[in-house]
Amino acid sequence: MKKFAYFFSLIVIISACLFTGCSKSESIKVAAMPSNSVGELTIFALDNASKDSLPLLFNLGHSYLTFKNTTLAPIKIGNYSVSPNETICFGTWSISSHFGVWYNLESNYHETSNRYEGCVSVTKGITASDIEKVNEFIYSHNYWNPLKNCSYFALNLWNTVASKTEQLKKPLIYTPKKVANQIRQFATFETNKHVKTNNNFGYFNDVEYVSFTMEGDYEFV
Repeated sequence: MKKFAYFFSLIVIISACLFTGCSKSESIKVAAMPSNSVGELTIFALDNASKDSLPLLFNLGHSYLTFKNTTLAPIKIGNYSVSPNETICFGTWSISSHFGVWYNLESNYHETSNRYEGCVSVTKGITASDIEKVNEFIYSHNYWNPLKNCSYFALNLWNTVASKTEQLKKPLIYTPKKVANQIRQFATFETNKHVKTNNNFGYFNDVEYVSFTMEGDYEFV
């Protein structure tokens, strides 16, 4: 009788695999757009390092975020005031001027040197209470180091406002490739999502905004 039960269970499992497919991949995720959203948060990852490489520097790609204000009033992301319908980029960088959070650098790099071709992304709506969580995270993570790098910043900020089904798995070592693989789990992920260039790029030195302009492909003035 036990042998019969075993073989019956085995047949059921095999049948389920034939009809539904047995795979180690996760279920397809969907990012939500709540009706009370005040903006759209997008996480990006580029795992093609050749598209994000500076001369003579080793690079694994890049991860960053954008925020679009969908309300009729300004919203602060960190200390940056985002106007209605404005979209900003933000992420961490290891640039000599500032090892930490920069604003609008990615869109300018893409505009001047066509970087981030092949970038994958996913977008979710965030509420006013989510904005508070985003800002707390930015204030406490305004730094960069090899272990807590751009991918660490982008993934963990996303997770602070993500629902249980939108959470991204935290890897042992953070890389853009691992973030990109997580993004591809979403049914709503996009490739080469257009981000309007915002020329006002720089970083905050406490509450003072230090702005730059782009000169050539990789130089700031």
